[in-house]
Amino acid sequence: MKKCLMIFVFILSPVVLFAQQMNLDEVIKHSARVIEDTFPQGAKVLVLNFSSPSETFSEFVLEELSGELLEGYKITVVDRRNLSAIREELDFQYSGEVSDESMQSLGKMLGAEVVISGSLTDLGTSYRFRIRIINVETATVQRQITSELQRNDSQVTFLLTGKIEKPPKPPFVQSASIRNNWFSAEATLGLVGLRYERILNNNWALNFNGYAQWWGTVFMDVGIDVTARFYPSGKIFYMGIGMGGHGYSDYSGRTTEVKRVESSEETIYQFGFAICPEIGFKVHFGRNGGFFFDLGYKNPLLINKYGFTFNTVPHFGLGWAW
Repeated sequence: MKKCLMIFVFILSPVVLFAQQMNLDEVIKHSARVIEDTFPQGAKVLVLNFSSPSETFSEFVLEELSGELLEGYKITVVDRRNLSAIREELDFQYSGEVSDESMQSLGKMLGAEVVISGSLTDLGTSYRFRIRIINVETATVQRQITSELQRNDSQVTFLLTGKIEKPPKPPFVQSASIRNNWFSAEATLGLVGLRYERILNNNWALNFNGYAQWWGTVFMDVGIDVTARFYPSGKIFYMGIGMGGHGYSDYSGRTTEVKRVESSEETIYQFGFAICPEIGFKVHFGRNGGFFFDLGYKNPLLINKYGFTFNTVPHFGLGWAW
């Protein structure tokens, strides 16, 4: 049983390694290490050609692979500048297909024992990066190294097309948590205020709000509160509940809005603790925050020695998020 399991793992391992996608630098380094492990110390190797849609890509791979082999100090790499004299004679292209016979001839001319050739194949979702090791004496393929190259590698895209691939813009999402800090000035008929909102996560935020509301000389309301806001979908709609201190004043010889308190010619002042439920919408204009507006209302419930009183406070806020 153990023997069967070991055989299964041994067979499966190359498949798993092949399926792993690597970037261009990783593929070149991996190929160089395998080439080094294939030959004894001092073997003379010619890195000859690489077939791909782009000569720029092919030359880059050949230069980088030669450099990796030189840095390994295990094998001797034939200087590719010696190819210049015979390149035109054999109609040889670095980026094109070259027959095994031509590679064998070039290897013998330059005194190499082994010739390295490669190719790039488009698989749709990735590229197949293949290195072939050809024995100069017998003209046979001694070994083949196959790797899977990432398609979304920006370096590969540039070398193949000459263009820098820009990452796609993220979809515009109207989210309450796109920025951490939201500061706004608020105003409606008879109300001015300031609000700072600190985002805690995608659904919750903490608000610090101060405002003053008045209707001529008849009524005035001043409040400072801290509110917890909840964004059910993580986007623009919110509900909140706040607590703070509020004060009312009422004048004009009429019955005040406070239960069981009446006045004819005097101003009534009341202060107390308030619970402030609110509801509304917050919408930003930019992809990453910036200007935004906040439209909603809250209904403070003032609690003091006279009992309790409700007061509706609509607001429209305009501010900046950062």
